[in-house]
Formats: sequence, structure tokens, C-alpha cells
Amino acid sequence: MPKAIQNHAGASASYVEQGWDSLTDDQLLLVQWSTDDPMSLPNVHPSIPANLGEFQIELAYDLAPEDAAVPCAHCPQHQPHRHGFVLRDAQGRRFLLGSTCGPKAYGTDYRLASNARMRTKRRYEVLTRWLRLRDELPARIEELASIASSGKARVLRAGRNRLEQDAPRTVAKLRSLRPSDVGSVLRLVHTTEARDDAAEEAVMSEFLVEVGKLMDLGLNNHEYTRRHTQLKAQLGAGQPIMRATQVDHGRLQGANWIRADRCPSSTLADVVARLRGLAAIGQGTQDKATPRLSQLVRQADVDLEAAERCVDAIEGAKEFFQPRHLSKLCSWLNGGINPPGFALASEAKWEMTENRRPPVAIDFTPFAA
Repeated sequence: MPKAIQNHAGASASYVEQGWDSLTDDQLLLVQWSTDDPMSLPNVHPSIPANLGEFQIELAYDLAPEDAAVPCAHCPQHQPHRHGFVLRDAQGRRFLLGSTCGPKAYGTDYRLASNARMRTKRRYEVLTRWLRLRDELPARIEELASIASSGKARVLRAGRNRLEQDAPRTVAKLRSLRPSDVGSVLRLVHTTEARDDAAEEAVMSEFLVEVGKLMDLGLNNHEYTRRHTQLKAQLGAGQPIMRATQVDHGRLQGANWIRADRCPSSTLADVVARLRGLAAIGQGTQDKATPRLSQLVRQADVDLEAAERCVDAIEGAKEFFQPRHLSKLCSWLNGGINPPGFALASEAKWEMTENRRPPVAIDFTPFAA
């Protein structure tokens, strides 16, 4: 099977002579998988012999529209193809084969050769992805660990614990908000009720008119009283009429730290611990099967994405704790038909007090910078 070849950049590209499965990870990292000029390869033969024997699928080619198609070594008229593979036999001869020709021409032998190459290429992809991750993880882990232990993260962690313990109604009200049409921004709207004096006067005027008509009927006292009571109940005369009014306090940003299922500071600390474990597990690669390496890659990707969300929530809380924004939030919490308690914002503190619970004060100085 093929020995080392030179790629177009001039770098050595290791290839397996005994078969794809014999490659070590170090050799695998040097493999050239494709070529954009298959005709320039050494020892390319125009036709595939009838007694081809064992072969490997060495390279793929996928030519650009402006490049000339290359003749197929299998097609009787050497039909040109833009997409295909380079076969190499036990004597080192190379043959160009269109992408749709191989399975039809060589059946099981081609599928076995293709599967061997795909297995090895899959390991190459997983291996290179993991090695990049492994090299990047130490610095990224330390960066995330620094954020998880920062003053901002500590404020969120301690503040959320206190709020859930001593201001649960406030927390529930914040979590009941729904995002507006601008990303995750939340609208601070509450509803108030007030007596509608004009509506009450209009009802009473109508009632008095109807009472006058009733008096003109000359009814006896018993019938007059019955009809008077019925009319008053029907019109609702003398009953308060309430009017609901919506008050819009603006928009709330950076509330993910309190609305998430778990505090992002705590989640980030757990993610950092998991990433440290993955980095330790993945130090050796040669002794790990491809599925195990793939699992490490997937878990690292999932954890890094989770870490990014946590960092965004921690950094985004700066907007939440801006005094000008926090004052609007306090007005919203204190307003409405059923406020959860009393909230107050100062230059460096957010305070909440709910009925028969200790007051909660969050010092957000770390977010002031």
C-alpha cells in the first residue's frame, strides 16, 4: 500500500502501507485526505486493470467548477468527473475513480475499503478536535475559574440564595415575566385598580331617572319597594366601579441570573470542575477508542457552551444592577394590585422586605465599575 507522499504545500503526509487501521495516532495526524490536482500525483494510471486485487481508497478529490474534470480510470470512455477518489493498489499504482463508479464496479470490496477509510477519517477528525481542545482547555479553564470566583459571581450566588430564602414572592414575580420582542429583555408592566367616579355618576344618574319613572306609576308601597330594590341591583347603583390601568415602567435587562433554573455562578463552578476532569482524562489519546474520544469532545463542547451562557448571565447582571434600571424594577415590584413586599434601590444596594420575613440587602458594588 502507499508510502509517504508529498502534499501540495510540500509537507510530508504519512499514509499507511499495511492499511488504514495500522496507523498510529501520530501517523494519522500527518495524513493528507484530499487533493485538488489528482492528475499531478505520481504513478497515476489511465485504466484500472481487470486483476486489480487489493486496494485502498487513498484520497478524495472535489474539483472547483473552473477546474478541468479528470478522466475516470474505470469508465469505458474515461468519462471525466469532478468528484471522486484516488485508489491505490498493492503495487503502488494510482487510479482515479468517479464518486459513483466505485460501488457499482467493485461492490463489497469497495465498500470495505471505503468503510476502513471513513473509520480512520472519523478518528482523525475526533482526534484533531480533541487535541485542539486539550491545548486550549487549561487557559480557558483558568479564565472561567477566575470568573466563577470573582466578586460579581459571589454577589449573584449569595444574593440569589438570600432572595430565594427570604423574598420568594419577589423571585416568583420576576420569574413570571415573559420576554418582550427584543431578545431576552423583559417588560415591566403592572396593573392598578381605581374607583371610576365618572362611571359611578353615570349609573346613579340613570338610576334616578328610572326611579322617577317608577314613582309616576302610582304603585303601592310594597310593590314600589320591590321594584326599587330590583332596579338598584340591576343597574348596580351605589356599588363601586373599578377601572384597571396598565402602568409601563420600561424594560428589564440582565435578569437571567435570577430567572435561570440555577444560579449561573454555581453552574459555572460545576462546569469548571467537569472541564478539569475532562482535561485530565484526555491526556492520553492512543489508548482511547474513537467513541471515547468523541464522548470527551461532545462533553467538552457542551460544557464550554454552558460556560459561555453562564458568563453572559454574570456579565449581563451589570445592566440589572444599574441604579437607573433598578429603580424602575423597584417601582414595578412595589406597584400593582398585589405587590410581593417592598423594594428599594440606592447607589450600591438593592433591598427587599416581605411580610414576616427578614429584610434582604444585596450590595452590588462589584457591578459598579
